[in-house]
Parts: sequence; C-alpha cells; structure tokens
Amino acid sequence: MKDETARDYAEQIWRVVDYVNANLDRSLDAAHLTKVAGLSKFHFHRQFRGYAGISVSKLVRLLHLKRASYQLVFDPSYPIINIAYDAGFANPESFSRTFKKAQGQTPSQFRANPDWKDGAKQYQFHRGRTPCKSRS
Repeated sequence: MKDETARDYAEQIWRVVDYVNANLDRSLDAAHLTKVAGLSKFHFHRQFRGYAGISVSKLVRLLHLKRASYQLVFDPSYPIINIAYDAGFANPESFSRTFKKAQGQTPSQFRANPDWKDGAKQYQFHRGRTPCKSRS
C-alpha cells in the first residue's frame, strides 16, 4: 500500500473514531459510519479493524463504557440504571456484567472505589497504527 493511500485510510478511520466519540448519544449504525468514512461497507470494516485493532461495534461499546466509568465517578448522584441506558444497554444487569468484565469491578464497586489502571488501557486508541496488509 502506498504511503499516501495509507494516510488517506488512516484519516478516514480516525475521522470515524472522532465522530463516534462526539456522538455517543446518537445511533451509530455501521451504514452511517461507512458514510462518515467515505468507504464501502466491506472496505470500511476491513480497514477499520486494521487501523484500530478492533471492530467498529467494539469501539462503540468501549467508548460507551468509558463514558459510563466517568459518569459513575464524577456524577455520583446520577443513577446507575440511567448510566446503563445511556450506554445503550437494555437492562442494568447486562450493563453490570459487561462493565465488570471490562473494568474488573461492578459499576457500584467502581463508583465507590474506582480502579482506573486495569480498565483504562482498553479505552486508549492511538493514531498512526500500522494499517492492515492488503491481500493480493
């Protein structure tokens, strides 16, 4: 892949990451995100995974959990059930299971005594990752 093409793909993918981060309260379906990237659905998913290292659906889930972790700590009066719904979960139980798996603590435990070091690494995305290899 030429350097210029790789830079263009990287720009398109990170535009999507920025868009998702800024629009967590909106519907973030794949069809819309492919338009943000300006790529076909197949090409978008392949390039996204290559640059970000995860699927776009996992990115959306992780960014929702990241926002939830901040809400739990910095807005202690905001009910956990509301945080769960804001994060796109159908019920607080599934939110709690997913949050604990990602963060190592239940939402209540995290709110009372947040352990940022274990879960924080998964929320970090770095621009300039190596693109996926194109198959010839």
